[in-house]
Amino acid sequence: MSSSHRLAQLGTEGVLLMMADSTNAEREGYTISEKEIGKSLNNLFNLAKGRVLVASFASNTHRVQQIIDASINHNRKVAFSGRSMERVSKIAIESGYQNIEAKNVINIQEIDKYEPNEITIITTGSQGEPMAALSRIANDEHKYIKLKSDDFVIISSSPIPGNEKSVSNLINKLLKYKAQVIYNEIEEVHVSGHACKNELRLIHRLIKPKFFMPVHGEYRHLIEHKNLACELGMKSEDIFIMENGGVLELDEDSAKKVAI
Repeated sequence: MSSSHRLAQLGTEGVLLMMADSTNAEREGYTISEKEIGKSLNNLFNLAKGRVLVASFASNTHRVQQIIDASINHNRKVAFSGRSMERVSKIAIESGYQNIEAKNVINIQEIDKYEPNEITIITTGSQGEPMAALSRIANDEHKYIKLKSDDFVIISSSPIPGNEKSVSNLINKLLKYKAQVIYNEIEEVHVSGHACKNELRLIHRLIKPKFFMPVHGEYRHLIEHKNLACELGMKSEDIFIMENGGVLELDEDSAKKVAI
């Protein structure tokens, strides 16, 4: 049974409360397929003359696998940088969630033993976190990686709401080294993991909940998701915008916020 059929089945059985992600509630249309990123990465690797550094979420093992695949296709060894990237990738490889032969993985300490066009570095720091590996590289504080003018840096993510300034500062620092920097605004190098409006509309139509609580996102995203639900026919009084730590009390017939 497909996921959409299962959601429709649950909707038919009756759902008291639905809580749904609101991060992309302001974005029209659909989220594009992750497969498109693999094609884009391969095309970008064709342009790289020196080392390729790709920053991504360590938890996105499928994205990391696509970076690995592009690296192997271009005869590059892969090095992981950043504590969470090293830890998650080690577990993912051991568990079979990521596939790469041992001969194609090198320690970050070994990168200078190879020509620049033989190396891919997969790193943390796509959100401009000050202590993450890519920020330390941009600040010339990384123990093993010193940025070079022919480095090709790909930031394979979009800024999480609130991180826009940090990511912008990071990109500016990288560009000052005359490295080529590719990010989502100028090339398709990231697919959001969050549903856009058309997908949210579909979920609401399938589930048909009695009550609805938008979650995950800033307050403006929650409000936009509430408005979307109202457009689809839900009553405003059946939709609850909650604060962190708030309590919503439900029974079979009613829902109400509870003072704590």
